[in-house]
Amino acid sequence: MKSREEFKERLEKDNAFKEKFKDVKSTADVIRIARELDYDITEDDVYYESLADAALENVSGGGTTTRYISSTTVEIIGDGNLYIRI
Repeated sequence: MKSREEFKERLEKDNAFKEKFKDVKSTADVIRIARELDYDITEDDVYYESLADAALENVSGGGTTTRYISSTTVEIIGDGNLYIRI
């Protein structure tokens, strides 16, 4: 299996690869698709948050639309943000 670092690098460089994640709705979706593509990804490696959820949290006074997790890169995937721990 390929590593989290390889997964991150491919997301940054390969738009066709990134397109495979356009319909994700959860972290579990990201992990399932990544594993189908032979990447060794776990919940410890990624976190997915839909933009709708982030906006609702912000409106209710729960925070901002940007989540900071130490040592992460943010990619727009589907209708949200995918946070990858590096």
